[in-house]
Order: sequence, then C-alpha cells, then structure tokens
Amino acid sequence: MSGNAVCLSQAFEMFISVYRKVKESFENLKKVYLKNVAPSLVSSHRYLSAIPGMYKVRGKNIKISSFYNELSVLQSKQRPRKLKIFGEDEK
Repeated sequence: MSGNAVCLSQAFEMFISVYRKVKESFENLKKVYLKNVAPSLVSSHRYLSAIPGMYKVRGKNIKISSFYNELSVLQSKQRPRKLKIFGEDEK
C-alpha cells in the first residue's frame, strides 16, 4: 500500500468514528434551542404574519408575537421538531 492509500484509510477510519458519535448524539437528542439554529427568530418580535392555521378572511387575525426558544424533538423516524408560537393575544 502506498503512503497516500494509508493516509486515506486512516482518514476514513477517523471519519467513521466521528460519524458514529454524532449519529448517536442525534438519536438521543430530545430538544433543540432555537437560538442555536435560527437566532433571528428568537431576537425578533411583532411579526406581520398571522399564526399558521389561524388566518381568517374576515375579522381580526392574530399575528405572531414571538417564538419559544426550545424545540422538542419528537421520537419518530423522521425526528420532526415541535415549534411553539406565541400570538399577540399572549396564548
């Protein structure tokens, strides 16, 4: 084996080791902090958008006031995140 092949083999083994550790960490992940993945959402307040699913053609729409900093990671195969949105009505 040439020197390049040995270096490539060692680098691949290190990559696999890091990959396994990261994969295990993500599998055990229970929550994600919004400030780490979308800091602008946490720092901003008083959005112009209505809360999804709450839009009304006629009448007053409740707009987004802020987002909760903690996202819960649901334990399913796709590992979706649950985002809490606060409205102007403080609910």
